[in-house]
Amino acid sequence: MDFLEQRGLPLTEENLATWQEDLEAREQAAKQRNQELRNARAEVVRDFNQLKSKEAELFRARATKSRRVWSRSRFDLFKRFGYNLYEIIIAVNVLMFILSRIVPGLLYWFAFSGINVTYLNEYYRFFTTMFMHGSILHIFFNMYALYYLGGELEEVLGKLKFAILYFGSGIIGAVVTYYVNPFIISVGASGALFGLLGFVLYARVFRYSHVTPAIQSSLLTILAINFLIALVPGSNIDVWSHVGGLLGGFLIGMIIGPSSRYLRSDSEKTTQITLGVLGIVAVLAVTFLNLRFF
Repeated sequence: MDFLEQRGLPLTEENLATWQEDLEAREQAAKQRNQELRNARAEVVRDFNQLKSKEAELFRARATKSRRVWSRSRFDLFKRFGYNLYEIIIAVNVLMFILSRIVPGLLYWFAFSGINVTYLNEYYRFFTTMFMHGSILHIFFNMYALYYLGGELEEVLGKLKFAILYFGSGIIGAVVTYYVNPFIISVGASGALFGLLGFVLYARVFRYSHVTPAIQSSLLTILAINFLIALVPGSNIDVWSHVGGLLGGFLIGMIIGPSSRYLRSDSEKTTQITLGVLGIVAVLAVTFLNLRFF
């Protein structure tokens, strides 16, 4: 009735019919508009799915391109033998574990011992601790994690950069552990493994697409593996080695990350390398300067 009142029309059958026609026309227009909105929404969803598909294809293409751009180093010592570095690391870890069960005292000789570093200057332990493990479950979970993620990253980085990332992170993880607890005795490759995660984190923070979805999915797997290790009776997880390795992997990633010709400008590359080097130097300096007064 408002339709008639607003127009000052009398209440007659003809005016009521006109009012009914107006209502039907409005209802039809609303239905048509709703249909147009549904069609527009369907187009948006279709375009979004197409973009997601193209993004996945771009990830694969960038990863393939990055493997060509970051060709393996001419100084790659393992290239001529056709072996993957991460496989060699796994083999050495397994060999050292077997020997530690055969040779008395071998585990302690190569484990990280803060007291031996402080008073006997046995700095080699920062490196050798990465090849020693305390139990069969400890080495199984760590080597599975290395197999799961190491192959993906080594294929992207090449053997030389992968070696720098893995061993550098492991050493930094041991350094951080030494700073927090100078009396600690620890073993394991967890610091080095978390360094691989630190590199993936670096690539995600700076949105470098050479890290493929397969590598990104490895994050949850490695974290789940370390959670399982923590559940092992008597595991005595060295949390600070994990923290140090993660930090080390991130800083090393800033140094060895994607080349300037591919994913970052010269200024960005210079800035990241400078910050990465300063960060690593700061960690080492704070640790050893602090222990001079120990």
